[in-house]
Amino acid sequence: MVFATLILGLWLGTQTEFPLLPPLEITAGDIIAVAVEYTIIHEDNPTFCRQFYGMTDYSTRTITLCALNDNALQRRTLLHEIVHVLYWKRGINSGEPFEHAVGVKAEELYQKFYGLTPISGSPPNEQIAPTPTEETKTE
Repeated sequence: MVFATLILGLWLGTQTEFPLLPPLEITAGDIIAVAVEYTIIHEDNPTFCRQFYGMTDYSTRTITLCALNDNALQRRTLLHEIVHVLYWKRGINSGEPFEHAVGVKAEELYQKFYGLTPISGSPPNEQIAPTPTEETKTE
């Protein structure tokens, strides 16, 4: 059984070197295909949630998410796990030491689809604000 866990390295503030994965273009169709092929389980067990934001089991084709997290973090986690699956489908094991690279790719997808950015100084799973658009900008 192969498991993947989510590491939100983007907000750790460290400048450590992380190994890279090959580039992977991900479309909405790729994401939908994984959502259809895999069972998505929303786990509300505190023991699971203390250890994981999410987990993927390739052999049973399940993605388990911590249901105790807010919607934004669950979306980020689901995208993170889907990135793992898409690499796995291409024969690439994207587990450790590639968690940071998977997290970066997942965050890129989150920004692309939701256009939301964390409010400066707040944890990533709490205060989220929309990216200003021409209509919402004030002078």
